Amino acid sequence: MHAFSKNILSDATPEEKEALYQRSLRVHDNMEDSYALARTRADPSMPVAKPNAKGVHPPKGMVLTINLKKVTNRHDRSLKVTYHSAQMMQYEHRILSTNDFNMCYAATEVKLNDEDTQSTLGYLWAQTLKFGKIHVNDKNQASRVLELAALVDYPPPSSKLVRRRGVHENAEYEDTSWGGSKKGKRKAQAPPSMSHDDRMPPPKRPVRYVECTDCHLDGTGGVSWVRSPNKLNVFIEKTKLASGKTKNAFKLRLDDTTYVAKTFYNISGDASDKSPISPSVNLIHLKDELLRMTLAKKCVGKFNEEAKANSVTIFDVRVADSFILTVASGKAQGQSWIVDRLLDSSKMAKYSGTQKAGANTGNLVGCTCDALAHFSLYDSQNTFLLVDIQGIIDAAIRDGRRRMNKELTLFDLMAHSWDKSKGLGDAGKNGIKEFMHQHICNEICVGLGLPELNEEDIPGDDDFDDWEEEYLHQANKLNEEDKRTHDKEDGDVQHQSNKEKQDSDEKEEESQETNSSPETPLKGRNSPSLPGVRDSGSPTS
Repeated sequence: MHAFSKNILSDATPEEKEALYQRSLRVHDNMEDSYALARTRADPSMPVAKPNAKGVHPPKGMVLTINLKKVTNRHDRSLKVTYHSAQMMQYEHRILSTNDFNMCYAATEVKLNDEDTQSTLGYLWAQTLKFGKIHVNDKNQASRVLELAALVDYPPPSSKLVRRRGVHENAEYEDTSWGGSKKGKRKAQAPPSMSHDDRMPPPKRPVRYVECTDCHLDGTGGVSWVRSPNKLNVFIEKTKLASGKTKNAFKLRLDDTTYVAKTFYNISGDASDKSPISPSVNLIHLKDELLRMTLAKKCVGKFNEEAKANSVTIFDVRVADSFILTVASGKAQGQSWIVDRLLDSSKMAKYSGTQKAGANTGNLVGCTCDALAHFSLYDSQNTFLLVDIQGIIDAAIRDGRRRMNKELTLFDLMAHSWDKSKGLGDAGKNGIKEFMHQHICNEICVGLGLPELNEEDIPGDDDFDDWEEEYLHQANKLNEEDKRTHDKEDGDVQHQSNKEKQDSDEKEEESQETNSSPETPLKGRNSPSLPGVRDSGSPTS
């Protein structure tokens, strides 16, 4: 570029040549700055080519020119914007991962092979020419110009989609069929190394009007479920994004953000069990999971505070912000999902199992997770243990912006509790004891001053005074009432009757327990005011 600007305009004055040269320097610097900025914004796993702005003449010989002709919204081909900046400003969205877009030929809109990371541009050009004039016309073949287009997964505002598609309250699906040009609809074959689903339209995405449910903890450990009065408009992919042992995951779009929505399909632990799960049972287990995530978030907050107060170096850890969405109307009314932000699953790492304590050494992330599990027992007085710790390491996001530092986002956490009340996978006291036998304290445990684990410290059945018995009874009663409500919606009248009889029996037991409660309270404990539970005052001896 510099040499070119020095030799152009041979009739120009020295001042004009110098001005042109200085301008080329500024352009070169801007290109370098833009490249550096793109590198910082890109996903760390995305391969980015080295810059080629070296200030020299183009190389002699065969040159292949790649022209990105257009950038198109994959979900609405009518919204064609040529300039990247205009597209980004319109949707307030930046491409941060290779999962956000597909490359295709501009003429035929046949997709390139995203999986082939070893082939060169020269190989791509040679394979393209094998198909004659299908992808490249005579003029571009003669000048060696390959015109490409990017199909980007831009998320249009939901209100704009609703207005444009004419979606009404009772709509079940949004039409996302492709509206390609006539030229793009002709039958074409891609090279063997490229994708063959060039004209396969994306699946329809159900339009759902949902209600949001969140979990809150008060200062005394009470749990409340808060449902938003406003109905939200979300778009859910019909095709599964992933499937695990117990849950199916789907991609969900809410406003301009992509989430993953998970729902249970198997709770028996038997992979061959194909029996369907009712919406009410699914919701109960989703609430169990959301409660675990809420308790974990509170525990992680205390863990980070203790590490800071004791000047202990740990890896930045956070818990995914989760909530439950339930369909409010239509044929799928009552269907629920637990939802959190979609992250790059290729970076997922597992640091412990449900029945196996973590044994991570020489790794700050793993040691942090092992110490967090130990801390969860310490913080809960040996009644609650975080297990099956897994997460994704990525750039931290604050106020919607990506930061330079990395953090571990935890999700799909399991737990063991002394009373076996934390849902699927909760092995109760046996699970806690197994962890105590397996766990080996590391430098972080020592730095935080965490005590050695002893299974004798796990609360027993006789370690709770009358107000704690009352609290646990009320909590179980509320849980049973919640189950009865959902069973009634499913028409299970007989099951409801059995539960009511069980409540009657529990009331009689409660009366007997109150009359025979021990007079000596636990040392150092007082009776708090619990929501929905009578305040019996401080126990006296």
